[in-house]
Amino acid sequence: MAQCYIVSIFALGRDTWKNRSRIEIMGDLLSKCTGGLKRTHIMYKVNLSYKQLCEYLEMLEQAALIELDYDDEGQKIFRTTQKGFEFVDYYQRLNRLASIAPEYESDIRAGIGTYSYTDNLR
Repeated sequence: MAQCYIVSIFALGRDTWKNRSRIEIMGDLLSKCTGGLKRTHIMYKVNLSYKQLCEYLEMLEQAALIELDYDDEGQKIFRTTQKGFEFVDYYQRLNRLASIAPEYESDIRAGIGTYSYTDNLR
């Protein structure tokens, strides 16, 4: 009986679990590193494996979206750069636009409605 119960919990979770896109992970990582975080703290806050984290940090460093710095104790921390803040800003704007779209999908398909996408950008 317990085995069936566990299986049903996992079956329920499959519909709600979703793999994040690379852009979502980058946006999440950059938004968490604004004040500077150690590698391990980033790993737990963004929910990545160590290997995944290293790949993302390298990619973001090469794109100048994040920088390596040192805290008062001399330990490595990663901080979001100005360019990284701009990325997060654009990412959040796109998320707002994407959340608007489902509400007006039927009107868009029917070709009716006078909704302007700039209304929610302010």
